[in-house]
Amino acid sequence: MQKITLLFLVIFTALSCHKEHDAPAAIVGDWQCLVCVNKDQTWQFTESEAKQTFYAAGQEVWVNRFHYWQQNDTINLFNTGSETHTAMRVRFLGSAVCEVSQLGAFISETQYWERK
Repeated sequence: MQKITLLFLVIFTALSCHKEHDAPAAIVGDWQCLVCVNKDQTWQFTESEAKQTFYAAGQEVWVNRFHYWQQNDTINLFNTGSETHTAMRVRFLGSAVCEVSQLGAFISETQYWERK
């Protein structure tokens, strides 16, 4: 009986010492390209939709709209216009900067975005 009591005590102590991890940072918000091939673009993420806007000479020239969902460090984008799927790995470097790279691409550029 003492062994069982001791076993339960060890198990409950171990469970009470378990430290929960922080939730992964969320991509929701407005982002601008810090280091990108096309620096004149912004991203806006709401709860389930994303908008990518390209600019030239300070004027908006192209907009892509996406439905997206985030799974840990991966963002899955479904382009509503072309009906294509893109997956991007996001690594947050603090609360205001993230590193973004496309998954599954033959050649994938790494971009750095800054929160607006």
